[in-house]
Amino acid sequence: MMMHKRLKGEVEAECTDMGFQNLSIFRPWLILAQADPQFSRRISRMLLAPIIYFKPTLMSVPAETIGKAMVNTVLEPSKDAVKIIDNKGIHRVANGKECEK
Repeated sequence: MMMHKRLKGEVEAECTDMGFQNLSIFRPWLILAQADPQFSRRISRMLLAPIIYFKPTLMSVPAETIGKAMVNTVLEPSKDAVKIIDNKGIHRVANGKECEK
């Protein structure tokens, strides 16, 4: 898990250094997919089911919502050169709202 976070951080840093006019970095916590082949994610989903039910934007995001948020960031680019969008922000952007900083 730590190697994954380190690698993700390195990729984000390299993308930022490439000098894109606009760059959106998405940081979902738990991606909810219809049929998730990874056993650990299925267990996480079961254990977090009550939290997901009562606070759906806190720790999880459906894959479709991430897709909508990505499309919306292309259609309505941010004024910031680099925008980091966390789990809650993904939900907001997917619904056409501005992402809070």
